[in-house]
Amino acid sequence: LADKFSFPDANEIHRLWSIFSAGDPWNIMLTETVSQVPIFAKAFYLACYPNEPEKLCSHGLMSGFIQRMFDILDENNTRNVTFKRFLKVVHTLKYGAPRERLRVCFQFFDLDGDGMLTASDLKIGFRLITDMIHGESTEEDEKSITRIAEEFVKIGHSQENTVRKRFD
Repeated sequence: LADKFSFPDANEIHRLWSIFSAGDPWNIMLTETVSQVPIFAKAFYLACYPNEPEKLCSHGLMSGFIQRMFDILDENNTRNVTFKRFLKVVHTLKYGAPRERLRVCFQFFDLDGDGMLTASDLKIGFRLITDMIHGESTEEDEKSITRIAEEFVKIGHSQENTVRKRFD
C-alpha cells in the first residue's frame, strides 16, 4: 500500500491503520471497513488534523462536515468506508497534487453528485466548514458565506448559475 499511495514513510501506513482500526478493532480487522461515523470522525481527525484542537473533531461531527466526508468515501452507499478509500483521501489531502485535492473539494461541495456546483451547494459546504471550525455560524458568517458562494458562481458562471466541472 505504501507504494500504491506513495506515502513518504512506509511507517505512516501502519500508523494510519492503527488510527483507522482503533475505534472497533476486531470488526475493522475482519472487514477492513468503518461503518460508524463517530469512529470514522476520530480516525479522520487524527490522520488529517493531528495538531488541531480536539474540538475540531466534535464540531466536525455536529456540523455535518464529517458525515459529508464519510458519504464521499462511501462510494457504493454501503454505509462503510474501506481502509483503502481512507488511505486515498488522507494521502490526497496531505500529499496530493493540486488537481487531486481540487477533485476532493469539488466532491465535497457537489452535494447531489451531478457534476455542478450551485450557490446553494457552496453555501451548505461553506457552512459545514465554518461550523466545524467555530462550532456554529454567526450572522456575520452567514453573510460572508452567501457573498462568497455568489462570487464563486459568478466566476464559473453558466446559463443555469452553476459552476460545472467534470473530472476524469
